[in-house]
Amino acid sequence: VFTSQKWFHVDNKVLLNGFIGKEGRQLQFNAGLGNRFDRFTSQQVITTSQVYAPTGYVSFYHTTPDRNSIVSNYLTGELKKEALQPGAWEYKAATQFYFTGQYAGNFVLQASLGKELQKAQGSFIAGVKQALNSAPYSYTNYENAYTRNFYSFNTESVSRFYASVDSRKWLLSGGVNSYLVNNYIYINESRMPAQYTVPFSLSQAWVRKVFRAGHFYLDNELIYQQVPGSAPVNIPALMGRNQFSYEGNMFKNALKVAVGVQVRYNSSYAPAGYDAQLNRFYYQSKRTVANTPEGAEFANMRIKRFRGFIMADNLQQLFATNAIL
Repeated sequence: VFTSQKWFHVDNKVLLNGFIGKEGRQLQFNAGLGNRFDRFTSQQVITTSQVYAPTGYVSFYHTTPDRNSIVSNYLTGELKKEALQPGAWEYKAATQFYFTGQYAGNFVLQASLGKELQKAQGSFIAGVKQALNSAPYSYTNYENAYTRNFYSFNTESVSRFYASVDSRKWLLSGGVNSYLVNNYIYINESRMPAQYTVPFSLSQAWVRKVFRAGHFYLDNELIYQQVPGSAPVNIPALMGRNQFSYEGNMFKNALKVAVGVQVRYNSSYAPAGYDAQLNRFYYQSKRTVANTPEGAEFANMRIKRFRGFIMADNLQQLFATNAIL
């Protein structure tokens, strides 16, 4: 028995674009209607009959297509002001709301605010995003020659708050991400679609600092993530990346090079499992990976219009292997 699935997607929009306000302080906007068409086709090979032959019974097969089409209409709009002058504020607001079809009631609402920082020679940005989503079709419908299962889930809600600051003067940047998730839809340890109905939060903080001495650079990045307790989410608590490189010109500026080494690390955690039969990942908590820091060497060269890149990755496999606990 063999079942293949295909997904066909078309998205059409009719938008009105324009500007509001005086030159240099104008607002850019667009608004309109959209139409989304999705078609899911399953091609099944099913045994129809068996005929006796000298070598034994021979099976005959035929294929039957199963098509499902989903048509949804939505409203969309965006309002944006760019920072055209040093020190000016910029902001953006956008939304997309489905009002017909299977996805009726789903929406995405986002807004952000930013500013160029003159003294620090950098920028600051903060924003929020709220999304309400129905379960994917592949999570609610499963079919093969022997069984056909349907699953029903409540809409999933994801709220995000983020903020970041970047200073080109100090070669320093950092930020925070915070998510609040309700009715989380996922693939459970039994490799079946499921829903976690307890709201949970996931927070992330990161910082990046580059040290420079002449043509030598030491680029460091560290990320800390709050592990969300008993929620079925696989993430490491700590991740890091360190890169040491030489970047400069050689042979009277004819050759530009960037060569160096990079090391990546993350703390031990239970990674997602992979279902090769259904070609998707699932949540699992029985195996934990203790990660050996990953090493890589790279060389990037440019001579006029020619550019070459060489990289040797996962060098740690020459002397160590990751432990599965």
